[in-house]
Amino acid sequence: AYICESTIGSATSVSSTPIVAAPETKIITPQTVMTNLIDSNENKYVTSELYKKICPLGYAAITELDTCENAAKVLGIEYVPSKNGHSYHKYDAVCFATYIDFNTKNITQLSTAQVNSNHYHEDAYICEIIHEPKPKY
Repeated sequence: AYICESTIGSATSVSSTPIVAAPETKIITPQTVMTNLIDSNENKYVTSELYKKICPLGYAAITELDTCENAAKVLGIEYVPSKNGHSYHKYDAVCFATYIDFNTKNITQLSTAQVNSNHYHEDAYICEIIHEPKPKY
């Protein structure tokens, strides 16, 4: 976020109202604070929106097999390592969930997780929270 200070220079005005300088703006310096997942309401793992090839803001796509397996377990999705594959020139291999319910946009009992590049529009990325310092204002 940018904090801007407005300055009014000399300008010709057709109004009879005098130009008054803006009050002095107090500048707040952001402080960096690490987020503790235990003390927050944030979820460590989430699924992306159906049809979207991007994770929600603050989350990143999972590419590691072990992380995908752990995320699937946390989200209640069956992890199927035999479905793992490789990257394709058009798509990266990412952790994703299959068999997402079209109407509810939720995982189902048939949903499985894998790391592969053959994710399609009816699949959803499984994403991990990004652990970066957040500014405190």
